[in-house]
Amino acid sequence: MKKIFIGTIVPPDIVDKMERISFASINYQTKVLKATHFDEVYNILPLNVDRISKKIFFEDGMCYLHNKYLNSKLLKLLFDQIFLFRKVEEKSKIIFYNITIQNFLLTRLLVFFKKCECYAIVADFEDEENYLGLRKIVQKNINRTFKKLSGAIILSSNIQIPTKSIVLEGIVDSEMNQLSQNRIEENSIIFSGSIGYTTGIHIAVAAMNFLPDYKLYISGPLFDLDSTDLKRLVKSSVHNNVYYMGILDNEKYLELLSICNYALNLRDPHKLEHQHNFPSKILEYLMYNKNVISTLNYSAVSKCITLTEFDAEKLAATIKNTSNAPNKNSRDYVLDKFGLPTFNNAIETLLIK
Repeated sequence: MKKIFIGTIVPPDIVDKMERISFASINYQTKVLKATHFDEVYNILPLNVDRISKKIFFEDGMCYLHNKYLNSKLLKLLFDQIFLFRKVEEKSKIIFYNITIQNFLLTRLLVFFKKCECYAIVADFEDEENYLGLRKIVQKNINRTFKKLSGAIILSSNIQIPTKSIVLEGIVDSEMNQLSQNRIEENSIIFSGSIGYTTGIHIAVAAMNFLPDYKLYISGPLFDLDSTDLKRLVKSSVHNNVYYMGILDNEKYLELLSICNYALNLRDPHKLEHQHNFPSKILEYLMYNKNVISTLNYSAVSKCITLTEFDAEKLAATIKNTSNAPNKNSRDYVLDKFGLPTFNNAIETLLIK
């Protein structure tokens, strides 16, 4: 009986050509593959990947699928899932990364026709009531697919799905090197990840008007605003202490992270979407002993983060009242709770239940 992983990892040469990409999901899945051995690994490339010359190709021991004919997303949805249905052996144990529009039909077909045991790592959950029309119908069917799973690892205790599950908010690698504390620029702040209003970029920038002696560095792809909006926000800074660094490769990102002693997680607490996920960036910051300031409380790391409100002036006050010394105990804490062995044990426990 084969153990198979079906994810959404994008090869580095394609990532460089994409404007919108979730580096967090790619990094998470990469660590999953390091923590657990799989007999076969398949990646369904996201719908927003442009047409490329190769429809099915192999790199680094993984198979990538991008059957995008005539630039049709619908045909890609169908052909990617048909290929995998034909490829996967009967009675295999399969771990999906999320259940989405790109794999929910495949999941049902494998369970019904090939008697496979299908599991999922559920990083995000969307309620169909957030949508209308056809999109609502599709999301309803995606959510019904959870009933067909044999089990799941969920990244937030707020995710409620109708199958046996294990809560494990994240995964970290002990081989992540510690950053030099000698490079830290006093009163430097990083805001990284998806940049948008729902992730609080406007709150972070506005807070800097109350912090003339601090610097804010921003990196990552734009989410629900465009480059014009971001430029306007940056220029609105009274003290000219806000800097957008663009989308950085990992080496340059770590260089930027190394000089900062504060890291922001400013999810809008009023948005339902943020109640059903856990930002893996927080674990990364804590692994590097950063002082994390968050608008949401996460029970798994509550002892390591500082809470604030979704308000610029109150955020500024929180930053002023938070020590700029390294958060020395955070690395050991997250390694113990979210290390690769812990994740592998969760997977094995799930598969043998």
